[in-house]
Amino acid sequence: MTSSFSNTAYTSDFHHEVENAEKRLLRRRFMLFTAISGGLGVLLTLVGLAAVFGARWMAESAGPMSNGAVQISVGGDEVGTMLKILLLSGSSTVLYVTCFVTAWRGKLSWESLRQLSYWLVFLDGLLQLIAKSADFGGMGVFGVMISHIIAAAFLPWTPRQSLTPMLPLLVINAGIVLTREQVGPGTFISIFISCFAAAPGTLICWLKSSMRLERHKMRFLQKRYTEVRRELIDAQRIHQGLFPQPRENGPVVFRYRYEPMRQIGGDFLFFHHHETGDQRGNASVVLLDVTGHGIPAALTVNRLHGELERVFAEHPDIRPSEVLRLLNRYVHLTLAHHSVYATAFCCRVDHAADRLEYASGGHPPAFIRGVDGTLDQLRDTAPQLGIYHDSQFDCDPPRTVGFRRGDSIIAYTDGAIEAQDRDGRMFGLAGIERLLARRTGQARPVDLDWTREVMQAVESFRFGPAADDTLVIELTRPVE
Repeated sequence: MTSSFSNTAYTSDFHHEVENAEKRLLRRRFMLFTAISGGLGVLLTLVGLAAVFGARWMAESAGPMSNGAVQISVGGDEVGTMLKILLLSGSSTVLYVTCFVTAWRGKLSWESLRQLSYWLVFLDGLLQLIAKSADFGGMGVFGVMISHIIAAAFLPWTPRQSLTPMLPLLVINAGIVLTREQVGPGTFISIFISCFAAAPGTLICWLKSSMRLERHKMRFLQKRYTEVRRELIDAQRIHQGLFPQPRENGPVVFRYRYEPMRQIGGDFLFFHHHETGDQRGNASVVLLDVTGHGIPAALTVNRLHGELERVFAEHPDIRPSEVLRLLNRYVHLTLAHHSVYATAFCCRVDHAADRLEYASGGHPPAFIRGVDGTLDQLRDTAPQLGIYHDSQFDCDPPRTVGFRRGDSIIAYTDGAIEAQDRDGRMFGLAGIERLLARRTGQARPVDLDWTREVMQAVESFRFGPAADDTLVIELTRPVE
């Protein structure tokens, strides 16, 4: 239902913009069409008047020449023909000038202007047919075709709209032919051939309409792309605001590096520090990886962030296994019916007891690197979140490991281990383990940032752009 609604809204917006653009274009082109046609008509009328008066003057002033040459004269028939042509062109000129003035002075609606364009071409063609049938100098159906081609070249008609004034003209022409000529096979052939007078103009309208539609599509898509980019930048800023600030001081040093596949993604990190009377308290971290990428995954992350805020506000010292259970319940009830699931790693550092309690729901194994260089793997304790109902969610008892001063825990999402090289080989869990164990038996350098080390190793190994969101975190207890 949502997808259908979105497609309908998209189509409606596009057609609305196309219609508005066509309205503006029709007004401009109609004014240009009538102005040029009217101006040319005025010019031709003036030239015709000059020709008529010149012919009359020559006819009246010509006489016998003294040298015996032949007398030059212009007969009344020629002048009469020129007057007929002048009357026809003048009538057409008056028609175009009237339409121009009407469109210029009157605030016609788009529909009225379109109807006026139909009437203009129809009346101009009708003048040609009447003039031809009355032997008044008109070009008949050929003149109709020329007028239609010129109109099609100027006006932003669709092929169907271009036929609106032509169909009645072709019917009138057929009626004139049937009444003026002796009916026979040739008559019907002539009528059939005349029907093709609409073809050139209709073809021009089809080509122009197709090109205009493509331009409208390009402009619409460019506009929407710009809007989406702007909205995506705003969404990215809001999404990044959900992430916690790194901590370089205090009882726990907390770092992370995030490389989403797109501007925003479905990996998320939540940090909560619950202070107790000794001012150290417990630090809890939740690392999430939801189904999908981009905007849909980021919207899911926003919902899970709100749920985590609620959980830790109501239970500041909640145990990791209980966090997973509540998250599984939330995902199963609200997201699973959209085929959205999540993996999660949750841990809680107890400073006073020098220990770390963790729970992992279908998440890649995290690692604890001891201050002495030892490396321990923290495997999952529960299934992926959202698959099972709350009553069926089987989470192992809480697991606790030692976490002394100088120890570090490194966790990550599957984008790190699923990075592929040119040959399609994955970086894999072994790649993470080799990287973290490269200085086994040596104390951890103070300035070593494991989030940078892991991310650089993954980027160096990976061929091409990232195919998944990648988030790496490090939680360290300072030595002092």
